[in-house]
Order: sequence, then structure tokens, then C-alpha cells
Amino acid sequence: MRKLLIPVLLFFAVAAYPIRTNNGNAIYAACLFGASSGQSCAAGTYLALSTDTTTPAATDTSCASEQTTNGLARKSMTITYPYTNGDNVPATLGAATFTYTGSSTTTITKLCVFTASSGGVMTNEVLIPGYSFTTSGQAETFQYVWNQN
Repeated sequence: MRKLLIPVLLFFAVAAYPIRTNNGNAIYAACLFGASSGQSCAAGTYLALSTDTTTPAATDTSCASEQTTNGLARKSMTITYPYTNGDNVPATLGAATFTYTGSSTTTITKLCVFTASSGGVMTNEVLIPGYSFTTSGQAETFQYVWNQN
């Protein structure tokens, strides 16, 4: 089983730039500052996989082409804090393992973070290099890292 590390709040040299959605920003404002932002404070701890290749936008409120069957439905992430990703920048790491139960190839191209196992608020999303599930029983751990800088 390989682990895919997907950094969030990346440095400028990285090709993929994650998006914190407008609703995600409202949640962070409510959590960090007690702001009346239209959202209540809630942790984004659920990871969704998507086959969508559309560039993420701050206005997105759902995860287009979210996978909900064949073992690829949203998973609760194991959260590790503090986590240092080798550059001594404090970070938070979320990881979830998915075990594929389908029979045809499914290529994951986007990760989405939500506040609930279904419904909830999408707080972040990022395009990733395509990763293909091809065999039933194939397991993959996806990691999502929030840098604190």
C-alpha cells in the first residue's frame, strides 16, 4: 500500500493549488475568531474522492463526481497534529484508507474535505495527479496536509 501525500496551503513552487472554499473560510472564521459568518464551527475531517477534473473554485459547494460506491465513499480521516512534513513547518495531517471493491478502473483526480460523512460543508478541494483503482481489494491511503504558514 502506497501513501499519497497531498499538501494543502502549498508553497509557490508546487503545481497543484488546493482551494479553501468560501464556506470553508466561513467555518474557519467561526472557529478561529468566533465570527458570525453564516457557518458554525465544525471540523473538516471527512475525505471524499472524485473523478472530476474541473479546476476547483472557492465558490464550489459540492464535490462533483464524488465517488460513493465500491469502497470509495467518504471516510473519516485520522488527524495528526502537530505533524512536520520535512521542512519544519508545523502542519496538520489527515489520512484515510480506501479499499476498492469495484471491477472496472476508477481514476481519482480530486480530493474534497467535508465536515460530515454525508452532506455537511465542503471546506477544501484539490486536483491531484490521477490515481487509478484497478483491482478489487486494492487499498490506498490518501493524506491531506494543512501547513500552518
